[in-house]
Amino acid sequence: MDALLYDGGVGAPAVLLLHTAAGLTVHERALAQRLASRRISCLVIRYARRSPGLYHDPARRGEAERRIGLALAWLQDRTPGGPGRVGLLGLSLGGGLALRVMLESSRPIGATVVWYGVYPDLPARLLQRTDPLLILQGERDDPSFVQSAIEAGRAGCELALYPGAKHQFDLLQPGSDAATNAWESTVAFFGRYLAS
Repeated sequence: MDALLYDGGVGAPAVLLLHTAAGLTVHERALAQRLASRRISCLVIRYARRSPGLYHDPARRGEAERRIGLALAWLQDRTPGGPGRVGLLGLSLGGGLALRVMLESSRPIGATVVWYGVYPDLPARLLQRTDPLLILQGERDDPSFVQSAIEAGRAGCELALYPGAKHQFDLLQPGSDAATNAWESTVAFFGRYLAS
């Protein structure tokens, strides 16, 4: 599997980072490096090549979820303190896949964070979740994604909607309040749930 591990130091919790439909890029690598600098190890995997349409193709989505599950298990087995000290961070398509994997996992996931997720079929199922979940969504994103995020918030997950923010707000609007808050909220959320 094409993967990169960014070491957060001895005893650090860990996060599996899932890329957008654009595939594994310098964007994900930079985000992983930032997490490692905050003492959170980060494994970045290429679960698929450029992948538009993957979410609606059961065979391709199933293969991506299988790869993600293998990487997650690998990380959980190697992180001090066990599976509960491992989280998921999904971006766009990776966010929808992170939620699917969180809901299907037979092992606990310490925390899941989704940035500008793509998840048309998940909000009702989020009621089943037991693991901590944070969704960060721009209000100017695709209306169906925004509505799904709102419904997820109603299902009890933590939710931040950023006024004026678009899809991929950290790339399209770098330095914006949304990008800054998303980073700070993500680090704080992982710190709260993965630390012990």
